[in-house]
Amino acid sequence: SAVTGRSLNLCQILQSLRSLSIDHNSPWPLTSHKEIKAITEHLNRTEQALQIFDEVGSDNLKLQYDIYHMQIMEGDLAPTIETHFDRIAHVQIADNPGRHEPGPGEINYPFLFAHLDRLGYQGWIGAEYKPAGRTQEGLGWLDAAR
Repeated sequence: SAVTGRSLNLCQILQSLRSLSIDHNSPWPLTSHKEIKAITEHLNRTEQALQIFDEVGSDNLKLQYDIYHMQIMEGDLAPTIETHFDRIAHVQIADNPGRHEPGPGEINYPFLFAHLDRLGYQGWIGAEYKPAGRTQEGLGWLDAAR
C-alpha cells in the first residue's frame, strides 16, 4: 500500500475515491479536493499518489500537479511531469521560496511552460500564490508566458 504505516484510514479513502469515480466511462477527470487533500497530507511524492490511484482502479482519477509543492517535496519537475503526463489533469503554480508569483524564485517557469507545450498539455494552469508586492506588479510573468 502507498501509505502503509501512516495514521490514515487507507481503506476509507480508497472507498471514497472509488465511489466518487464510479463512472469509469465519464470523459471528465475526477477531482474531489476533500478526499484527495486527506491523502496528500500524508504523501510527499507523485508516485505515492499514483499508487493510490492505481489501487482505486479508475481511469478518470487524475492528478492536480502542484509545481510549487512538488519542487519542495521531490524536485525533478520536468521529468516527473513527462513521465506522468497522461495522468495530470490540472497544473497549479507558485514560485519557491515564499509561494510568490512565478519568476523571482528557483523554479524555471519559462522552461516548464515550454515543456508543457512540447508535451501537448491542453489543461488549465492555475496560479495560487501570494504576490510579493502589489498584485498588478506581480502579473508580468503572465505576459512573458504567453
